[in-house]
Amino acid sequence: MLNDTQCKQAKAGEKPLKLSDGKGLYLLIQTTGVKYWRMDYRFAGKRKTLALGVYPETPLKLARQKRDEARRLLEAGTDPSEIRRTDKIARKVAADSCRAWIVPPVPPVKAVVDGLDLLIELGHLEAWQEPTRGRVKTLYVVNPKSVPFAGAKR
Repeated sequence: MLNDTQCKQAKAGEKPLKLSDGKGLYLLIQTTGVKYWRMDYRFAGKRKTLALGVYPETPLKLARQKRDEARRLLEAGTDPSEIRRTDKIARKVAADSCRAWIVPPVPPVKAVVDGLDLLIELGHLEAWQEPTRGRVKTLYVVNPKSVPFAGAKR
């Protein structure tokens, strides 16, 4: 079993070094000096490696917790790397779809109301897309809190 002092004092050599902690967890020290937490395991008869973080951003205690969580998934018959891969795809899809909803700030609008010149700050618009008979209809709604009236002149 490793301790934090051993992790801190470990130095890079001419080739990568593995410091084992147990139950498949080890600290991989690259020749460049970067230290990675890895876990080796077998799933469906194949040897696999799971990345758990970079030391010291991921301390020993957290690396052990991540290893234990991965082992629980393995005991339940689930491949932890497959879970990570599907989560990554889901995050990417969510991020891509969120970008479609962001509308840039709208420039101020000049208006004349009852002989007054008004400069209306619209700010950000919120956009929703709703499908209508095979076409996409975009609705824009102004946030009422971002509509201050400024620059009124007589």
